[in-house]
Amino acid sequence: ECAQHRKNLTENPVYKAAMDQAMERSLSTVGPHETGGLLGKSLLVHSSEHYVSEFYDPPAGTPKHRLSGGTAWELQQIENNQATAEYEYSFHTHPFNEGDPVEGVPGATHGAQDWESDNDQKVGERLGLPIVVVTKTDILVYDTAKGIRCKFSR
Repeated sequence: ECAQHRKNLTENPVYKAAMDQAMERSLSTVGPHETGGLLGKSLLVHSSEHYVSEFYDPPAGTPKHRLSGGTAWELQQIENNQATAEYEYSFHTHPFNEGDPVEGVPGATHGAQDWESDNDQKVGERLGLPIVVVTKTDILVYDTAKGIRCKFSR
C-alpha cells in the first residue's frame, strides 16, 4: 500500500505541484505556518484535468502551528464538490524544524515534523481520508482506520 501512495503523491504532477505549492506558502514571508488542502480525482468526464487540488490557508491571527478551521473547510468542500470531485487525500504542511520555538506558547518547542498529531488522526477519521503530512524533506501518509503509516522522501 505504501508503494501505491508513494506513486500517487510523487508521480502525479497535480498532487506533487499542490504539495510543493503548499510548502512554498507555508514558508512565505509571513513566517512558517501550516497550510493544506485536498487532493482528488475530477468526476467531470469531459474535463482535461483528471486530478484536482484545493488549498486552505487558516484565517489571519491563527496560531501558525495549527490549521484552524481546516476540518470544517474540508468537510464543506467534500460536500459542495461531491458531483465534481472524489477526494483521495487530506494534506497539510509541517514547515517547522524540530526544536523551533512554538509561537505564542512560551517555553514550548516543535517536535519531530515527520509525525502526525492526535488531532491529525481524528481529522482523518472524521473525513474518512488518508492524511498526508508534507515536511521540508518528507511525505508522511497515514490512515488510522486501516493501520497504514508510510514515510518517503519528497
